Amino acid sequence: NFTINVTACAGPTAIINASSLTVCAGQSLIFNDASTGTNINSWTWSFGSGLPGTANTAGPHSIQFNTVGTFNVWLEVTDDNGTDDQTIQITVTACSSPTASFSISDDIICPDDCITFGNTSTSTGPTTYTWTFPGGTPATYTGPTPGQVCYSTPGTYAVGLTATNSFGTNSYSQNVEVLTSPTIVAGNDTIIDMGGVADLSATASEGEITWSWTPDTQGSILDCIVFDCTLAEAMPVITTVFTATTTTSEGCQASANVIVTVDYQAYIGVPTMFSPNDDGENDILYVKGLGITNMIFRVYNRYGQLVFESLDQKDGWDGKVKGQAENSATFVYTLEYLLVNGSSGNVNGNVTLVK
Repeated sequence: NFTINVTACAGPTAIINASSLTVCAGQSLIFNDASTGTNINSWTWSFGSGLPGTANTAGPHSIQFNTVGTFNVWLEVTDDNGTDDQTIQITVTACSSPTASFSISDDIICPDDCITFGNTSTSTGPTTYTWTFPGGTPATYTGPTPGQVCYSTPGTYAVGLTATNSFGTNSYSQNVEVLTSPTIVAGNDTIIDMGGVADLSATASEGEITWSWTPDTQGSILDCIVFDCTLAEAMPVITTVFTATTTTSEGCQASANVIVTVDYQAYIGVPTMFSPNDDGENDILYVKGLGITNMIFRVYNRYGQLVFESLDQKDGWDGKVKGQAENSATFVYTLEYLLVNGSSGNVNGNVTLVK
């Protein structure tokens, strides 16, 4: 008698090792057998649409896929104990080199203006972008979106974008035109007396001239003498900077300033005589001058007694004290004042009341 031992022998486990499950049309994948088993001795591969379509060794096998779609890759292995198979899916996509393009916020600009570029390129997979901006700041940029680019020098510049991925390179360019700024020359700075009129002038290479002034709340009178305002008149009550601006049809501007200095002091004072006789001429004693914002005006008789006081330039003395008309005499006055430009002063003197 003898004994026979029967054991359960496991067959192989088929395992496909693929370099990737996706591939671009025209490219290749690598397939290896990663199966387990006892003395694997047979391999049967089917690579779907791949070239070559079949193989009968463990590999590695380099298989090229030219047709877009989803395809099965199948492997069957055999060892001393049996046979097993595995199927995986490979996706083939249409990959291509990029197409470079960009949008631009404005391709005709004035000097010192900035423009914005938008990347409208199309690409498959990781892509690098290289920008060139001749005449611009910055001059180059690497990345998808450069943001704002500024130009200071007139001229025509070709902006370039190069897009590169693993399948190739493509470039695109577009011109940016930087216009020439107009030029403007304003007249000389000038000095006027309070209440006087200043003549303003300017000449420009092109465009219509407009005038503005600062501050714009102080009541300057500004009149254009000619239609394009190359000649103008102003009557500021404080020293003022007038700005002449010319603008071209494309919107480019240039500016120049004229400073008009206003002389106040010589025109602040009190008349030396008045005649309150109700004849309609010189009946009221007023403080004279322009640009007074605050004041204290006092009149005294020969005994030093206060006969009149006013805090308002519009409030003058009618020659009466407590409702009674004063006789002809000489009086003393004092004046403290503050002007619209912030300066202040004092004036003292005599005034004669004449009947």
